[in-house]
Amino acid sequence: MRIKLPPSGVSVLRELCRHHELTRRDIQGLLDVSGSTVTRITTHLSEIGLPHSAVISEGNLGRPAEAIRLAPDGLGMLAVSMSARETSIALVALTGEVSEVSVLPATAETPYEEAITVVADAVRLLASTGNQRFHALAGLGVSFGGSVSFRDGRIADASSFPDWRGKALA
Repeated sequence: MRIKLPPSGVSVLRELCRHHELTRRDIQGLLDVSGSTVTRITTHLSEIGLPHSAVISEGNLGRPAEAIRLAPDGLGMLAVSMSARETSIALVALTGEVSEVSVLPATAETPYEEAITVVADAVRLLASTGNQRFHALAGLGVSFGGSVSFRDGRIADASSFPDWRGKALA
């Protein structure tokens, strides 16, 4: 599912990732927004299945406090880790739960084109699984031993993959 969120929705999700559980009042304070804005944002996010809430305290006065948490099946992401000895890919919920990990046959000795093909195929396969498990996938993160130019997505320094310098990673 493709989800387009306004900046305020992204901000709420970011804070939920950081804090794991927040009340509406917490969100108001962190983002410096009104209660009605928090209600509008969290209602929209709930309608698309991202957070869920539960009453955490009931008092005699006013509205009961409600904790808002990321839904375990709300947002997921793919994580790729490439090192000289091993490449792995994981499907991770934004709640932090890792639901699937695969080790891929790509090391520093693997030719660049072959390694990129192996990773791309694994990303496609795991994205399909992620689309079934989660309401939406938030993105793909890649950890790589070296540095990549943000301007052109090419490997600038590949400490573990010396033959990959100047090649496209993004």
